[in-house]
Amino acid sequence: MSHSYLVPTKTHTDDGERRVGFELEFASVTIPEVADTIAAVFDSQTEYVTDTDYKIAVDHLGEFTVELDWRYAQIKAKQRAEQSADVKTELDSANEKIQQWITELSANVVPAEVVCPPIKISQLAELDKMIDALRQLGASGTHESAIYAFGVHINPELPDLSATTILAYLQAYCIAQDWLIKKHQVDLTRRVMPYIEKYSKSYIEHVLNYAEDVSYQVLVDDYLKFNPSRNRALDLLPLFKHIDAEPINSKLPKEKINARPTFHYRLPNCQINEPDWQLSRCWNIWSVIEYIAHNPEVRQQLAKEYQQQSVLDLALGKNSWFAQLDQIHQDLLSA
Repeated sequence: MSHSYLVPTKTHTDDGERRVGFELEFASVTIPEVADTIAAVFDSQTEYVTDTDYKIAVDHLGEFTVELDWRYAQIKAKQRAEQSADVKTELDSANEKIQQWITELSANVVPAEVVCPPIKISQLAELDKMIDALRQLGASGTHESAIYAFGVHINPELPDLSATTILAYLQAYCIAQDWLIKKHQVDLTRRVMPYIEKYSKSYIEHVLNYAEDVSYQVLVDDYLKFNPSRNRALDLLPLFKHIDAEPINSKLPKEKINARPTFHYRLPNCQINEPDWQLSRCWNIWSVIEYIAHNPEVRQQLAKEYQQQSVLDLALGKNSWFAQLDQIHQDLLSA
């Protein structure tokens, strides 16, 4: 079944149609099975890199990558391989054992990760058949186990890289951050993990008080001051590194950050095993941010309402602007 992907107000950059990348994590299937399934869906071939890394080149979309969540898998696999290795085992043999353990771990504990290429907004529905095929294969999503903290990452290209545009999106997200968590029904297991930490109240207040002509340098400096980590639900470090790598590398020399002209949005669950679930559900919630970012009067009104909320109301979850965000979402879906 094809699902509708909302078209944002700004659909193009100076270089053409905006693109969006998706990354999704799931379990219960092996890396080779996932790679073969994607290749079959798009009538393509798999390219073996290692036991835990495959590529699939799709002519009209780009290159898909299927791999494991290495941050978790490598540590666990190395521990098991070292325990089983003989003192005289050669290095190559030990490395083979590591790969074997990683592959075995992936089926039930470590998520397989599909990294989609940046895809034109007008082509996003092409991903639906891939999701359907992976669901039929037996992929397990976030809610299948209490230990699964699997997510969907959305990497939307910005219409342009001006400070004004970055600020508009940042303010829109800050206003809607708590609503997004509620709307995505972010799994508790994921919420307690360090990877999708919220922006702090103090940083949000800082962002909402910026002048419209705030400089790019101020945006970067303040972001690094309040968020010196990749572990944010909306990670701006790849974007800032794409624009100017020096301050990012200087402040965070040990962080692995792939520069790209996109946001890195991590809040959605991966509910791939659920019938009729598609990436459009995640994208269409993000589209509320697109709408607010490109409607200054709406953004200013929502920011004012956010700032006028009392500490008690916030603590009790009385977020009056949630109803307005729900209405924006519904209006976009029904337009």
